[in-house]
Amino acid sequence: MSDVVQLDTTKPNIARVYDYMLGGKDNFAADRVTGYASRVAAGSWIVVSVGTTDDAELLDRARGSFTLSAWNHGPREMAAWLAGLTLAPPGMSEARRWISQVGGVPRANEGSWYILCAAAVKPG
Repeated sequence: MSDVVQLDTTKPNIARVYDYMLGGKDNFAADRVTGYASRVAAGSWIVVSVGTTDDAELLDRARGSFTLSAWNHGPREMAAWLAGLTLAPPGMSEARRWISQVGGVPRANEGSWYILCAAAVKPG
């Protein structure tokens, strides 16, 4: 039996956060959000938005349309990025629902592209 360690890129890792803070390239979204949040003063607002889809074919087509990398982060990843921050109402939500203060994240497998967003304040 081998001891295989799984790399979880959805949670920040201090080595990758440090890499980000030094301007490195070996880090992921969770590391960048954590690194950014560590640099701002208590009471500062952080706003995050990310496009996401459950449709693999749509994602492949979108990736082919971008000149830069296209990432597909979901609600679970965004929640991990914002851990330790105080979310503003209505919390993490689809952008159009957040703006109208209705809130809510689309159900999985709806087969469409949507924008997740959240605003949070650094406590302290």
